[in-house]
Amino acid sequence: MLRLRPVATLAVTIGLMAPTMAPRATQAEHTAAQPDGLLTLARLRRGQGRPEEARAILCDLLQTDGLSPSHRGTALRLLGSIDRSLGELPEAAELYEEALALHRAHGPTQERLSSTITLANARKDQGRIAAARALYQRAADEARAAGEVLHERKALLGLSSVVNRLGDFDWSVELTEQVEALCDGADDGCRAEAWAFRATPLVLAGRHDAALAATARSRALERPALLRARQLDLVDALASIGRGAPAEALAVLEPHRAAGDDGPLMEEVHFTRADAALALGWVDAAEAAVAQGERCADAGSRRATRAYPLRARIARLRGDAEDERRWLERALAALEVERAAGPQGHLARYYTGPRAVEFEAYLRLLLAQGEADAAAALMAHFKARVFTEQRLRDVHLSAVQPNWSARERFLAALARVEAGAPLDVDGHRQRRAQLPAHVALLDYYLLDDALVVALLHRDGVQVRTVRAGRAEIGEHVRALRVALDEGEDPWAERRWLSQVLVEPIADALDDTGARWLGVVGHGALHRLPFVLLDHRDGALLDRFAVFRGASSDDVLASLQAEPLPAPRHVVAFGDPEGDLPDGRAEARMVVRRFEGDDAVLGEHVTEGAAREALSSADLVHFATHAEQAVPGQDAWLRLAPDTADDGRLTAAELAEVPVAARLVALFGCDTGVGVAVGAGDEILGALDRALLSAGARTVVSTRWPVRDAAALDVAHDFYQALAEGAPTVEALAVAQRALRDRSAACVDAPRPSPTRCAPTRGVRPCPTTDAMRTDWAAFALVGDPR
Repeated sequence: MLRLRPVATLAVTIGLMAPTMAPRATQAEHTAAQPDGLLTLARLRRGQGRPEEARAILCDLLQTDGLSPSHRGTALRLLGSIDRSLGELPEAAELYEEALALHRAHGPTQERLSSTITLANARKDQGRIAAARALYQRAADEARAAGEVLHERKALLGLSSVVNRLGDFDWSVELTEQVEALCDGADDGCRAEAWAFRATPLVLAGRHDAALAATARSRALERPALLRARQLDLVDALASIGRGAPAEALAVLEPHRAAGDDGPLMEEVHFTRADAALALGWVDAAEAAVAQGERCADAGSRRATRAYPLRARIARLRGDAEDERRWLERALAALEVERAAGPQGHLARYYTGPRAVEFEAYLRLLLAQGEADAAAALMAHFKARVFTEQRLRDVHLSAVQPNWSARERFLAALARVEAGAPLDVDGHRQRRAQLPAHVALLDYYLLDDALVVALLHRDGVQVRTVRAGRAEIGEHVRALRVALDEGEDPWAERRWLSQVLVEPIADALDDTGARWLGVVGHGALHRLPFVLLDHRDGALLDRFAVFRGASSDDVLASLQAEPLPAPRHVVAFGDPEGDLPDGRAEARMVVRRFEGDDAVLGEHVTEGAAREALSSADLVHFATHAEQAVPGQDAWLRLAPDTADDGRLTAAELAEVPVAARLVALFGCDTGVGVAVGAGDEILGALDRALLSAGARTVVSTRWPVRDAAALDVAHDFYQALAEGAPTVEALAVAQRALRDRSAACVDAPRPSPTRCAPTRGVRPCPTTDAMRTDWAAFALVGDPR
């Protein structure tokens, strides 16, 4: 770290500190008294291209006692901006997050909004689109409420950029219209910026004339600098290609062709030039443009998703079938990487409008390889996310249509559904008559090309068919789980899954008047937390107490059994490995609620003690670690080893225990996760399924890792409601709603700085962190909901 001289002395030298000081004042007192001056100096040094000096000033400032939380947050944000400019994006994001926590707890409104938007920008740069969207939305809402017009405009423009990445172009246009409405009283540059941002979603949505009008209006309002002019020209070129005028596109981009600078924007200029040249049949010019694009810096994944299919088209025009196949295979591999990234990838942005010819190339490759099913799945994926029927026609897929059998397969699937092939409708009528009036049951059937939803209720059975197949739904569930694992709000996937799984049956579901909702799903739906899905203007959890069933027969059988009395013999296990202090508190709290036996803690949490409790107690609670099932290995509870056992209580071992407990709560991580093995009830190796097969009436388990504090919160509210006489499923719903609402209101706590500065200090304003905002949804009840 570069240190020129003591920070206070340096500040005095340039006249930023007070001209006179008390003779006995210490350097720390001077620093604390003049944080604004030091922050200004750090900004100055950074602007002069001297980032290490700026870092030294900020680090010294952050290590000073008496610095206010607001100034500490501003210093952290500046330090993050230095890290970001040096390419240290993860470190910058951590600093931005810490700065936001301080400003949300202590800072003025403007600083809080600036920190929120700055963190959103970093999350977008990291590819964490769901997190960026949530932060931009939060900033826009808070700025609107506070009357901070400038910050609201910035937040809405940021939100527009991430919505583009997610393919919701109409919403993006609406956001830019809101920005323009906020420009009243501002200079023309404000409106010019709004129109420039509006042009991008317009061209991506195929509204080429409107995009050209938007760029023209932006230019008319201001004289754009080089960067803005290049962005506007690029949009004009894309719109010209989309309108069938590639020569106009080349003319627009000609002034930039020989530019010596590089970077993602110039890379995009060259690749767009290649698009236009290929549309004119100018193979050599296209090849030269692709080569220029590949030489640009920071190409990232776009080099694969843009250059490879362009080179394949060049090879096709040259008549080199082998070279075309080679480039398409590389392009297909890149596409699979992008598809796995879900909404964080570049699909929505880079495979729309004029770029759809690349998508056609992928379809050609798959069909040439005889992979009609894969081609159909790819078509369904893009159609659902990006394309309309008209736009599919616009990309001239006529050469593909004779070989594409997805429509025929889908119609065949619909015919099977209408004939009742996968659904035993008579059996459903018999079973639903046995349901209590307050219970409804959703039974999902996943087909290759369709989803069939059966709603069972005492008053009738309703069947809906949705045009979304097994592969497509599985992809969205996986993307949602990825977002959850990263602590992000999977808003885009949640919205899509809600529209597919809940909305088609929503009217009939409301008409039942049910309070409890049982869900039976197979395949990817085993991993889906249904309580996260939307229903009407709220969440499914707000309308129903939700439970899971292995099959509709299992649900009905559990509801027809004699209800059991309230638990009397209660045993709770906690912290067998000595690293879960909240687990100990959790176990003690459970037994106090029911005046049960003493909690079993630490080294006493053995396999033998667990087997004995499961065989004799009415309620058994585990606040322990767990390991999820993987192929070839069951899930297992991590208990304390002793002379008789190794401390690994597996699902297979639990299945052999004569379980007498009416309720077993597994508050470890992944306790409800098993291995999919085939059709029907396809989960093996999960702890909750093992306990149900061994005789447990009800099991509460988790679908992904949960944090210690979140498990304690859920356990507290769950057992309080249960002790007050609430049915088990309603008690869990009460606990989940409570944690969800607390999490939404909580502010993340400051964490130690990951930079070369010393750890910063801060007051933890809330025990719940941003990463815990969806922990409440990990808990699921399987078995008897009563």
